[in-house]
Amino acid sequence: MPSSLLEPVRPERPTRLASSRRRVAGVERPLLVAGLALLTAHLLDLSISGAATTLAGLAVIVGLPLAWLAAQPRVTRPTRVALAVVVGLLAAGFGVASHGLHVVNSGADWRDLTGVGYIVGGLLLALSGLSAIAAPRRGPLASPPRAGGSPASSDPCCSPASRSSASTSSTSRSRARRRRSSASP
Repeated sequence: MPSSLLEPVRPERPTRLASSRRRVAGVERPLLVAGLALLTAHLLDLSISGAATTLAGLAVIVGLPLAWLAAQPRVTRPTRVALAVVVGLLAAGFGVASHGLHVVNSGADWRDLTGVGYIVGGLLLALSGLSAIAAPRRGPLASPPRAGGSPASSDPCCSPASRSSASTSSTSRSRARRRRSSASP
């Protein structure tokens, strides 16, 4: 609180916990992008090296991660956490079972490069989901306001002016009732 009206109000510095939460939440998107890129690279490698590669299959392999990246800012935090952790741990588990064991048992092979990347990508996805826990409750990208101001301002029943006038009129009605009831014997 300023000691005089002329002294500027200084905003409170964020606490150490709030700033560290912001930092952890800030790595969610880069971890997601890196994890999805590694998973996509491995799946593309498998599909292109296979005998029955189709254009539709390649489009799905590339399209699903792009759709996930496009939808991620608009998805709620619990959904981001659950989706990234489940898909990431499944990918890491399948990667360890197929490529990790092959590297350990038979030695490293150049074809296992994307398989090891698949394991790392799955772990990065799981870390992305865990970092989403520190993110704000709503999605990290707020929807842009409409031309009239806030999204609710276009609806007359939900505009801030109508809410304040409604609460003011109900308050004045209740005061008038109290006056009438106290005035009559």
